[in-house]
Amino acid sequence: MKKLLLLFLGGLLCVQCSDDDKAIDQVFEGVTYGSFLRTVDFVQADFNIDEPESRFTAIVEQQDFEDGGLLKEIEVYAQYIDRDSGNGSIADTEVFLDLIKKEDIDTGPVGLPRFNLDYSLNEVLQALSVPVSATSCGDQIVLRLLIRLQDDRTFTVGSGASCIIAFETYFSSPYRYAIPLVRPIADDLFTGTYWYSSVKDGPFGPTFGPPHLVEITAGPSQNVRKIQFPGPPESPTNGRPRSFYFTVGCNESFFWENQLRKLNANCSELANDILLGPDVDYAPLSPLEDAVFELWLVEGYLGFDGSTGVGTVPARIRLDKQ
Repeated sequence: MKKLLLLFLGGLLCVQCSDDDKAIDQVFEGVTYGSFLRTVDFVQADFNIDEPESRFTAIVEQQDFEDGGLLKEIEVYAQYIDRDSGNGSIADTEVFLDLIKKEDIDTGPVGLPRFNLDYSLNEVLQALSVPVSATSCGDQIVLRLLIRLQDDRTFTVGSGASCIIAFETYFSSPYRYAIPLVRPIADDLFTGTYWYSSVKDGPFGPTFGPPHLVEITAGPSQNVRKIQFPGPPESPTNGRPRSFYFTVGCNESFFWENQLRKLNANCSELANDILLGPDVDYAPLSPLEDAVFELWLVEGYLGFDGSTGVGTVPARIRLDKQ
């Protein structure tokens, strides 16, 4: 069955949108209109496990064909991912966290509904009935969003193609945020000039090409880092650099979910983008030692393998500080 988000977004040119554009205004006629939640920016992308009042904050914008007129409400759900069984096991049951009603959402700078998705670690743990004493550094909290329209149609995880759900696109609409529990690191750690090399090639060769120098800079939280890699030469964007994000956890590096290896100019139902995401196991590291570390990821994340049939394949890269 065709995914509704793709039906009304067919033909949008992701790479040509500016922050002031309304992507919804660029659709073809004769399509089924739905809705999506655009991640505008992250203010804080992780939780400090030692500070129960630390907050996750993302700026989110809702878009539909009637500039928000189709929106009824947004439901928010939470789930705890226990990655350390040494202190007991926490159920990963998803629970209802919040209901954001249309009348409680302000109008943003381009005339569309815009709000802060903003929760403290403590209020999410209370909703999950998880005591702070049961948490471990490296565990994760997952927030899932669901749009409900006036006609009761809903859109959530699974409602979009790779270039719709991926970060660093205009849409950035995954409906899902995996938030690690971390301890803050020094600002200068895991930044600077690094030599990139492939430890384990993906299905099409080294994920980010042959070895070369890259710059790692601070991201939208104290523990988040950003790397720019050139796009593949076969990309319609002519190798335009793309940013990729990872979080330095307590003893691991977390490669972010929903990142594109390349971005097709035509973000439509026919787009064959390859999505990257975290492997099941994360690369170990010392949070105080940034001379050499690895990132473990997969190509074809969530099955988005560019219609190549390779599926989801692990890959690993190494970064050596220069």
